[in-house]
Amino acid sequence: MKQLTITMKKIFLLVVLLVAFTSCEEDIKLNNPSLQVMKDDVLLRTVHPQVLQNIDGSITIIGEYGFETLSLTVASRNPGTYKFGVDNTNIAYYKYDEEGLVLEYSTIEGIDNPELEDDLGELIIYPATHPKASPIEGTISGEFKFRGKILHDSTLGEPNIFFHQGTFYNLVVELP
Repeated sequence: MKQLTITMKKIFLLVVLLVAFTSCEEDIKLNNPSLQVMKDDVLLRTVHPQVLQNIDGSITIIGEYGFETLSLTVASRNPGTYKFGVDNTNIAYYKYDEEGLVLEYSTIEGIDNPELEDDLGELIIYPATHPKASPIEGTISGEFKFRGKILHDSTLGEPNIFFHQGTFYNLVVELP
């Protein structure tokens, strides 16, 4: 009888351990590659981000999520800091398009940035030695922030929209 009790305790313990280990299983999804940013106080995490190498040597980082599109164009894929609002080479652009409501924001200078503000944000591409740099050849990683000004004198949207804590990681640069 004592032997049966010990055997039953062992079986019970084995069942408890099996249940514990299977219930602790967790599906981990890697955000690799990734492009995300805080839009005002809301996280915008894009789906299938990509980087396009343009014919002039500039690159455009594009990400979409639902009705929202984010596009960041800078002069080069080389590591460095690229300022938005200084010229029309480095441009951040955001578009919200849902059921006829279209709001567009950008850092373009001139007509859409009449004050010619040169501090509308920046994009930093990390060098290979940076701890957060992409470990894979042909990819880029970095961070960005910008203040987009509304385009087309729309009265439906806010005059400015703020993007901060933006990051991109392991984005493959697609050649033309």
